Amino acid sequence: MKITLSIEGETLTAEMVSCETTDQFPAMMPVTIRMHDFCKRIKYSYFDGPLSLNRVKQIGYEMGDIAYWPEGNELLLYYRHDGKPMRSDIIVLGRILSRSELLGECRGSVDITFTPQVPVK
Repeated sequence: MKITLSIEGETLTAEMVSCETTDQFPAMMPVTIRMHDFCKRIKYSYFDGPLSLNRVKQIGYEMGDIAYWPEGNELLLYYRHDGKPMRSDIIVLGRILSRSELLGECRGSVDITFTPQVPVK
């Protein structure tokens, strides 16, 4: 499933992974989430409640990953890789397909709207 991320007048496309954990996120859409910056590599925000954990956790990330961090109950958008290792497991939900670095150009906190893309028939 593809989703759209709208941020400060720009649009990014992401491809979500198919799994139970990921299936819960589109059910919340469309939604605008206030995302905060962390270490100039991640935009993050908290979920109201935990997601199910029916997907393999991993340590490590790639630029553009959309992930869930169960320990903090947070949605993570990785826009820069600084070579520093992760200290805990994440569940990758999907990947921003291009221009994830745009998230880094948005200094500090920013509102991001997540919308499922409707397949063309």
